[in-house]
Amino acid sequence: MYKANDNRYSVLIGASKTEQLLDNINATKNTSFTKEELEKIENIALG
Repeated sequence: MYKANDNRYSVLIGASKTEQLLDNINATKNTSFTKEELEKIENIALG
């Protein structure tokens, strides 16, 4: 069973157009991930 950890991550947003900023904001609306997606995110974040 996958066990989530308490690490927190943040993203620096460098948008040069309003559309890019809106896309980035809308991306935060998806907070539901599968076990496989969470594992991939963790592998990328932790290197």
